[in-house]
Parts: sequence; structure tokens; C-alpha cells
Amino acid sequence: ASLLKRWLVRLPGAPTGWAAQTLAGEASLNGRWQGGWHDRGQALQISATGRVPKLDGNAAGAAASAAWRLRDVQLDISGTLAALALSTQGQLERDTQRLSLRAGAQIQHTDDTRWEGQVNSLDLTAQDRRRSGVWALRLAQPVALQYQHTATSRSLESSSGSVLLTGPNPGTARLHWQSARWAQTASSGQ
Repeated sequence: ASLLKRWLVRLPGAPTGWAAQTLAGEASLNGRWQGGWHDRGQALQISATGRVPKLDGNAAGAAASAAWRLRDVQLDISGTLAALALSTQGQLERDTQRLSLRAGAQIQHTDDTRWEGQVNSLDLTAQDRRRSGVWALRLAQPVALQYQHTATSRSLESSSGSVLLTGPNPGTARLHWQSARWAQTASSGQ
């Protein structure tokens, strides 16, 4: 866990609070690839699995109730840059609260400036042992995403979609959203 912490705090843009965390547990990353980056990596075959059976953390000097625990976390990535499949699952616990996630997606690198993807599944549950019942959020239909960048701009687009929300009481709510686009352009002064 200490090796993981030393690696995480050196990542560009890593939150400064990570250095003050105490970590205990285990994590592993296994991967292999075949091919190279010629033709923009289109023939590069990737297979990687990250597993965190148990990882506990807390800020130095913080109360025990502020501690967090990761359990049974797994991330799988496989395929080529033209058709990459991702899946993840796991649990995050803090004090009496538990959050569970299971998700699947596909990503493709279409050219030097563009990535496209689709979130195929997303199941999120939240529970507090001090209260009865479970809250659950489930993606109702796949959601398409597109990211594009150039030397002077970046943009992210999302298709419309919906999620189903259930709680401790009977009934289901459906939340819809329309397609959305975010864009950023460098100003002439940059």
C-alpha cells in the first residue's frame, strides 16, 4: 500500500491531500500488450486487470469515522484502441455508509484528435446501516460520449439518456437528460 501511495502522489494533478493519507491493504495490476504504436496504435492489443481486494485509508490524525475502505474493486480493460472494452465493480465504505458500483463501457480511438465511447451499463447502490433500505441508480439505456481535442480546443459531447432511481419506499423514478456539449477554446492570449 505504501508503494501505491508513493506512485499516486507523483501523478500530475494529484490532490495534495493524498500525501497525508495512511494506507493499508493490497492491490495488484496485471497487464500485457501485443503490437506497437505504428498506425496510431490501431493494431495494439491490450489486456489489463487491476484488483483491490482490500484497501483502507484515513488522513493522518483524523477520526476513525473519517476512514474509508475499498473492497473487491476490479477494473478490466481489453481490446484494441479501435475497440476497447472496460468493466469495473467494487465497493467504497465510510463509517456506516456503503457505495457499490458495477459499470461497463466501450471506447475507441478514432483518430489523433478524437475518442468515442459508450457507457453500456451503470449500477450504483448506496446504503447506510443506520437507516433501513437501499438506494439504487441504474442506467436505463446506453449513453454515447465523444471527446475531441486540437491544439486550440477541446470538446465533450454526451447523448441523451435516462437512469432509474429506486429507494427504500416502493416506486421508481426515471430521470431523463438531453444531449449535452461542453467546449473550451484557447483564447488568443494563450
